[in-house]
Amino acid sequence: MRRLILGLLVVLSVAGVSEALSQTLSGKIIYLKDTGKGGRLKLDCWMIKPSEGIFKRLTSSGNCYNFAVSPDGKYFAYDYQGIWLINLESGQARKEAVVNAETLTFSPNGRVLFYYDWKQKIVFRKALGGKPEKLWRVPEDYALSEMVCSPNGQYLALLMVPTEMTEKQGIFVCNLSIKKVAQITDNWCEGVAWSPDNRGFFTNVIGVESDKITGADINRIIRFEIKGGVRVRKTTLALEVGYCSPVLSPDGKALVYDNDKGLFLYSLDGKGEKTRQLYQHPVMKVYWSPDSEWICFQYSRESKDELYIIRKDGSGLTRLIKEGFRPVWVP
Repeated sequence: MRRLILGLLVVLSVAGVSEALSQTLSGKIIYLKDTGKGGRLKLDCWMIKPSEGIFKRLTSSGNCYNFAVSPDGKYFAYDYQGIWLINLESGQARKEAVVNAETLTFSPNGRVLFYYDWKQKIVFRKALGGKPEKLWRVPEDYALSEMVCSPNGQYLALLMVPTEMTEKQGIFVCNLSIKKVAQITDNWCEGVAWSPDNRGFFTNVIGVESDKITGADINRIIRFEIKGGVRVRKTTLALEVGYCSPVLSPDGKALVYDNDKGLFLYSLDGKGEKTRQLYQHPVMKVYWSPDSEWICFQYSRESKDELYIIRKDGSGLTRLIKEGFRPVWVP
């Protein structure tokens, strides 16, 4: 156990964050850090509480490629010779499953874990401490990349991406109450952002259009409306987007996205400026704060990944972490 979970607490002033600013940052941010040398990857997860200036190393295996954090911020799960579950409040850890999971996600209440056993190509649902239940066998010609549960826990979106082995792609949705799966789109998509009303989700559809002059692919954010687990309508947003996932604020009032010009916010509440540029450089892996006031994003500088935060109005840009990527911000 000691080899897997360090539970190391380090009290520091967060890089670049003033004491006054840190008091406005609620919750905790979990992120990956590569400490490998000589080109060898050594990935482990860390947690930071900006308001307290506390860093905590969560794993020490050096193989933390797949992880998930419960939406309530209580549990952290990751795959290393099985699925390990860490209570972020007590630091206690236990082995939750013996399979090797390629994709992990939690239910909205944090009490159920969904995971994909890539060897069997089966998606499982497992109440914490309970027995696993088979949900769906992924077709042989598909590769599962991401799973996202709807806010009410009724649906599970399954994102398929093309690989060297197959060109099949798209998004499927599983109605969890009846375990029925339907394909929503057969387009190549990046990311799934469920709306708080549970009526649908946003996704970045890759190459959905072509430039009339150059013939280059154009990506668009599309909202798919879902009823009973099947698609009933789609709405295309006329936005110039890159290849990263669109991320919806927890209150459902704004959407952030990127392109080669930087990071942008698109307002969905019909108030004020519709589109606003927040950052003037390409970014990756964006995540909202639980109170919908801040945005954390990954920016690469001189082959190093850094984590920054910025308010939704574009103010307060601050480097939070000198070396880190794939942030997840939870209460």
